[in-house]
This record gives sequence, C-alpha cells and structure tokens, in this order.
Amino acid sequence: MGARSRPLWSRAAAWIYFLVLLLLLLIAIFLWKSGEILVRSDPPQHTRWAAMLAGEGKDMDRSEAALALFRDGRFDSLILSGPRTFKTHHESEFSSEFLISKGFPQDRLFQLPHEAVSTSTEAIILIQQARLLGIDTLLILTSNYHSARARRIFRRFAHGNPVIRIAASESYFDPKAWWNYRETRVLWTMEWLKTLNTAWELRKEHPKMETGGTILLEPNPRAIRAPVSVPFSTDSIPAAAVQDSLKMGPYFAR
Repeated sequence: MGARSRPLWSRAAAWIYFLVLLLLLLIAIFLWKSGEILVRSDPPQHTRWAAMLAGEGKDMDRSEAALALFRDGRFDSLILSGPRTFKTHHESEFSSEFLISKGFPQDRLFQLPHEAVSTSTEAIILIQQARLLGIDTLLILTSNYHSARARRIFRRFAHGNPVIRIAASESYFDPKAWWNYRETRVLWTMEWLKTLNTAWELRKEHPKMETGGTILLEPNPRAIRAPVSVPFSTDSIPAAAVQDSLKMGPYFAR
C-alpha cells in the first residue's frame, strides 16, 4: 500500500510544483508588462478642443506635451483643468503662464478653476463643460501613467457625449522599466491601487442624478457670466463622486 501511494504523492507534488512555477511566471509577466498596461494613447487625430488634466509635474511635462500637440495641429483650443493648489491660486494659472511664455496663443487658453480632488470629480466637471459648449469630441491630455485610468473614467461617464480621446504625455515614469527607481516604484503602486479602486467604483450602474449650475466657458477666457443652471445626467457615475461635485459650488472661467 505504501509503495503504491508514493507514486501518487509524487505525481501530486509534481503538479503542485508546476502550478506554483506557472503562477510565479504569470506574476513575473504581469509585473514586466504592468507599467505598459497603465498607459493608453489614441491614434493622432485633429479635434477642436482639448483639456489638460490637473496634476502637472514640476518639469511641466503635460504643458510641454500640450504645446507640442498644438503646434502639430492636434487641437485648436485648450481647457486647463485647475484645482486649487494654494489658498487663492489654482494650478491652471501656473500652466497658463508657462504656456503663454512658450508662445501658446492666449486666446486659445481657457482656465477652469475648481475644487475637485479626484479624477472622477474632475471628469464630471469637464464633461459638463464640454456638453455646455457643444463639444462633440474632447481630447484629454494627461501623464502616461495616468492615461489608462483617465480614459476608462471619462469614457464611462461621458457615454459617447462627448467622444473621449486620450493623449498620454511623457513623464519620468518609464512603463518598461518602472522598477528601476524608488519614485517610479511608489508611483506604480499608487496608480495600481487607484486603478483597482476605480474598477470597484465603476462596477455597477447608478441612478440618474442632476448636478447644480456651472459657468459656461466663453470665447473670451476672461469673461465671467452669471451661473447657468444646466441639468446634467450622471448615470453610471459613482454616487460618492456626484456628492463631491455637488459641494464644489460654481466654477469660474477666467
């Protein structure tokens, strides 16, 4: 009996070793390709409007990419998404100053200061503005490591109105060698945690809701008008994200 059981155990142990090795191989392949999975960029195509998301780095990578895309004729006008970074200043102010100093036409820049603290709430604001402006296609410009998650959120929220396209700017994050530096390892970890959280938030449909009024961007970026109450369907937008957006109050185009 013992002699017969040993071959069975040997075969079982061999299968266990094989499965463990296979699992380790799959994990290694995932880790090797995981940086590239975070990056998505749509093929070049001209659009009238683009929007640069908040989160500009100290080297102004997104602004540099926006300038290059504008010079290449990828878009005509740019909305600068600007969360408040200091007590009375918004990120869009610094991006606008930098772009203008590099020769970007001032009349093609539109600042959109806001209080969003996540990509989801930022998507609500920008999609709402796009619909107010009658924009049928919106090019979203963001950093490479953030591009796949932003693409997923914006396309889910927009439901094709407007059509969302993504342009991923280069950054210090190398998707093919993210493990080489501590900063990129930390960034990789944070972005994957946010990706998993986004998948959880978008896992099911949510009832339709209406948001409050907002300010319509004008051809003159300095024009400020009275708030316009505009119904905005937020079906499939996580309830928490909608509630955050409702607390922001009006947004001013400057």
